[in-house]
Amino acid sequence: MSLPVEDLQKLPMFESLTSDQLNNLLNHSQSYTLKKGQVLFSMGKRSNHFYYLHSGQIKISRSTRQGQEKVLTIVHPGQLFAEVVMFMDTGLFPANAEALEPSEVIGFENQIFTGFLQESPCLSMATLGNLTKKLHKQIIEIESLTMQNANYRIVNFIDTLIPSETNSPVEVELPGPKSTIASRLSITPETLSRGLHYLSEKNLINLQGTSRRIEIPDIAKFKQYLLSN
Repeated sequence: MSLPVEDLQKLPMFESLTSDQLNNLLNHSQSYTLKKGQVLFSMGKRSNHFYYLHSGQIKISRSTRQGQEKVLTIVHPGQLFAEVVMFMDTGLFPANAEALEPSEVIGFENQIFTGFLQESPCLSMATLGNLTKKLHKQIIEIESLTMQNANYRIVNFIDTLIPSETNSPVEVELPGPKSTIASRLSITPETLSRGLHYLSEKNLINLQGTSRRIEIPDIAKFKQYLLSN
């Protein structure tokens, strides 16, 4: 896998790094090629790295004592994940990471990055700001999952899949099987299916047979429906 240096430099977490610091981080990085269903890390295991998803889809989840799975988030290409763990007292992963499809991941050493933070107060403040923004986003997501109805959750989730500044019509693909998406939205797979068919009957989306692809014929109409709920 060729390291996407230019893409990494654009990440808020890395944009304050000097060229020497970024090269040092990359020189000590590890590359992972995961098959569908392969586990990258497990809940309770020691965290020595945080990660960048170069391609594919990664599911972050937790399992209950009864064996039920709760999907916390789905990581998309170009995103960092598990970076918060390096600042936790336990240093243990609080969740599991599994590839939803063949994926390429880059792992960065926690110890090297925290060393940069100790050397640079400016980098520490920038990192704190970036993590705060991520936390704020997650608070908004939790609010949506606890206070909004199922249809709103489904529409809002589909909206996050629409590329910015895209003209109608547009096709998006659900990043994983319906059972995974349903768990992410804290609803049942049956509720997800009913919600998708309801949106189809409203002519807000067109379902592409049994595939995970969804067509949105009119983005403005779709977003207006989102705002009205």
